[in-house]
Amino acid sequence: MNKEIKKSTSTDKRVFYDALATEAEQAAGKRDLSTLYKITRTLSTKKSNQNMPVKDSEGHTITK
Repeated sequence: MNKEIKKSTSTDKRVFYDALATEAEQAAGKRDLSTLYKITRTLSTKKSNQNMPVKDSEGHTITK
């Protein structure tokens, strides 16, 4: 099951990036720089994946 989910996620990600690339090519062809810039920023920004500790209602970190 885990293997299928990873494969599906990978496929979805590839489809998403292909759609963005196609949209960027169309925007470049129309000389629509604002759309092209927006797509470029979407593709080039780093996504932070920070793990935040889980805290209880009193603000203490839960370890178990």
